[in-house]
Amino acid sequence: MNKKRIWIDVDNSPHVLFFEPIMKRLQEAGHGVVITARACAQTHGLLQLHHIPFIPLGRHYGRGLLPKIIGLGLRSLQLLRFAFRQDIDIAVSHGSRALVWTSYLMRIPCITLYDYEYVYTGIFNKFSTKVLLPELIPKETLRAIGLNAKKIATYPGLKEEVYLGNFLPDPGIYDLLGIGKDEVLVTLRPPATAAHYHDPLSEVLFESALQHILSQKNVVAVVLPRTDDQRRELLHSYASCQGLRIPEKPVDGLNLLWHSDLVISGGGTMNREAALLGVPVFSVFSGKRGAVDQTLLRQGKLHFLRSVEDIQNIVPQKRRYRLPLPQSNRRVIDTILQEILTTG
Repeated sequence: MNKKRIWIDVDNSPHVLFFEPIMKRLQEAGHGVVITARACAQTHGLLQLHHIPFIPLGRHYGRGLLPKIIGLGLRSLQLLRFAFRQDIDIAVSHGSRALVWTSYLMRIPCITLYDYEYVYTGIFNKFSTKVLLPELIPKETLRAIGLNAKKIATYPGLKEEVYLGNFLPDPGIYDLLGIGKDEVLVTLRPPATAAHYHDPLSEVLFESALQHILSQKNVVAVVLPRTDDQRRELLHSYASCQGLRIPEKPVDGLNLLWHSDLVISGGGTMNREAALLGVPVFSVFSGKRGAVDQTLLRQGKLHFLRSVEDIQNIVPQKRRYRLPLPQSNRRVIDTILQEILTTG
């Protein structure tokens, strides 16, 4: 196969771990890789934590339709200026609308991945050359959201299986966060309040869950805010809480999850990571559930909180049993790599 130059745009924090092994495999095969990244949540910090070179371009412009439209236009202009100076064969992202629009304007073959079918998919479905999705999403759902069947490609399993096999635990997380090994460690992630699919009920459930966890004895709550505003609000509201930890810098999320006794999160990727690692995990996401989460729910690996009463029934306790470390699912990453390299 001819060597190609691949452009990966990292749009959000969860995509750092996802693209790391893909980038390495592409480079090992002799392909060139260039990475751009939006300043959104902990994206830049995680790229630095994992020593991944990147070019910072653009930022998150906040909630609301108008800021999102303006942000899309501004970041697309930034990506256009960047792309004009490059020789790109294929553009890749996990849900970067700006990359899709830029690639379309410059006639660069573009492959888009997403694994939540109820996000706004119009730009992805219309302007991507190819759309790569988990096999778990039913074909009738894809027809209903207007995705041309000729553009559809699928991969087995979950996107989190691309990188979970590379994970090695490090017990230094306890000292890093000032947590005793006899204390119950609960990791919490607020909902994505700036997302267009956000439901305000998720915020109510998260706030109730955090208060419930902080009221328990011998329990430490590690909260991973998505934004600086969330961080400031939490620090202000819970300034006197001894059992609260809010890391100042990005931490190894998988390592934190592995050592957690319980996870309560509004984040889809973190929930799925915890579920696959065998950690008890409750979701405060109250929007429409996608096929991937429905599958984990049926398997008993993921639970949804529907009310404040559900939260009161949670009893945090030390986790005595851990699953063996996950193995790499080569079928997932091999399929994704093949689909990337054959886009055009």
